[in-house]
Amino acid sequence: IYRRLPNGTDFTVWLNRGVPGLNFAFIGDVHAYHSPLDRIERLSLGSLQHHIDNVMDAVIALDRVPLPEREARGSDALFFDVPGGGLVAVSARTGRVGAAIAMLLAVLVVAQVARRRGGGRVLFGIAGALVIFLLIPFFGHGARALLRVFGLAPLIHPAYAQLVMLATCAAALSGVFLCVLALARLGLDGASSLAGSAFVFSLGSLALSMSVLGATYLLLLPALVLAGLGAFALLSRFANGGAAIVGIAGATCAALVWAPLQVALLDAMGTMSGGLLAAPLAPGVVALLPALLQGRGVALGWLSLAAGLIAIAAGGLVLYLPSTTALEPGRLNIVWEEGSAGGRFEASGWNGGKFLGRKLERALEEGGHDLEPEPRLLARSEPKVRILDSSERGGTIMGTLELVPRAGAARLRLGGTGSDVHFSVLDTDFGSGLSWVAPPQEGVRVQFVMRRGDIVTVSDRVPGLGGEFAKPAAPWLEARGPDIAPFGSGDRSEVERQYQWTEQGLEPHTQGDVVFR
Repeated sequence: IYRRLPNGTDFTVWLNRGVPGLNFAFIGDVHAYHSPLDRIERLSLGSLQHHIDNVMDAVIALDRVPLPEREARGSDALFFDVPGGGLVAVSARTGRVGAAIAMLLAVLVVAQVARRRGGGRVLFGIAGALVIFLLIPFFGHGARALLRVFGLAPLIHPAYAQLVMLATCAAALSGVFLCVLALARLGLDGASSLAGSAFVFSLGSLALSMSVLGATYLLLLPALVLAGLGAFALLSRFANGGAAIVGIAGATCAALVWAPLQVALLDAMGTMSGGLLAAPLAPGVVALLPALLQGRGVALGWLSLAAGLIAIAAGGLVLYLPSTTALEPGRLNIVWEEGSAGGRFEASGWNGGKFLGRKLERALEEGGHDLEPEPRLLARSEPKVRILDSSERGGTIMGTLELVPRAGAARLRLGGTGSDVHFSVLDTDFGSGLSWVAPPQEGVRVQFVMRRGDIVTVSDRVPGLGGEFAKPAAPWLEARGPDIAPFGSGDRSEVERQYQWTEQGLEPHTQGDVVFR
């Protein structure tokens, strides 16, 4: 999963260069992450000790074995925690063999049911399991969207996050119980649903073992329980009763492996996606289908009503509570963005940034401030570009330029437009753009290749809104209020300048309007 994440970590720089390593991270109390609330007092000493233990154990283990040759190839492994402590680790091959065995057992269960009750019943069972698998995240996402329609901010006080998850999951269960009731009325029985559930779990685990190996166990363990026990349970005269018992065993297994993920998703994803928050319920409900269908779903209506009432109560409570407070503020940055033709203030945020941005705009309007003033230049200094040497051959210009950022710049960017633009540093080609974090104040030197008419863009970022920005930024900072705070890169000024290579060399280029990234 880490390989597929869109964001990077401190390890990404080495990973991109093919340097092997171990990456450690932990999450929790994420509302404070990259914000003024992220103080030493909030750091979990237990997590810090866990980091130390992991690093020490890794160093000791690496010291016991010779380092592999640079050309040596390793292989992935499948590993997961066991509830109550302990770690299970198996090779990728073992994981794939286990998934193949589960698939063979599932086919055996499907064949048993098809021989006794017909292929149509088996297809009905598979379709029912797939429908329930998909409907739970769908209903969860719908419930979260409904809460938003009624006024729930995308970013909420973390103390209420569990209430949002409860409302989302209860609403998803309420809707799914009604769907299971409909399946019971249509004639789906325990044996057919067991065959369908075993087949869906086994097929899913086989697909994961070939694509996202680390997640294979989430479906493989319930698949082995459903398919392995189901093959024996369906041999008895009371196939539906036996299927119900196997379903309960499979649901218990699914709950054990999915419950930790349910908790982690709230920390990792927040409350933005109700579908993801409810998704870990799907395997347990699908495995439980044979038991839920017993008695043709008599209790399902009452279960749906109870889950619906819980969803309404939890959703109503979280709608009543404030979205942000001074103790746990929302996150929004005030950014001055300036181009060659002028600049303006912008609100910048994520995970609720649009909602908080509108709140800020309303406060500014109530204070009588113009949200769309004429673009103006405020920065007293700007990132500079100076050509140190250049030569031209066949219409291609090559040379060295020097970039000097503003004082205190935390980031410096260089980009070019044109098919032949290339920048390099220390003989490393960075293509048409590169950036520096904490650039040296005396500047950096870059080799370039470009043609006449090509445009060079240089921009930098300085933290804070002091100096010339203090007075014009004051209404924005006041309107933001105590229940919204900066985060991540924080309040800052970003100044951009453009240059174009002409007959006279690299000249300032003023765009017709302000260009913002």
